[in-house]
Amino acid sequence: MQKGFPNQLIGEKILLESQLIYFSQILDDELIVKFGQPKKNTQEVQRKIIDQEFKSAENFNLDLLNQIKELLKNQN
Repeated sequence: MQKGFPNQLIGEKILLESQLIYFSQILDDELIVKFGQPKKNTQEVQRKIIDQEFKSAENFNLDLLNQIKELLKNQN
């Protein structure tokens, strides 16, 4: 039986909840403040991740990415 990321499943086969957690993990990793580097803008990083994932279409369900994008747009 296959379960999520350990088996390298593509976006459509991974639970939406797991995809959302993975998106949050990527965002968190990108926003870590590193010594000697300026703090990154959260909205810019979110847009960058979404744009990259739309292009690759491997890690996430596109419907989920659209929902995240809409939520972020409404946040501003």
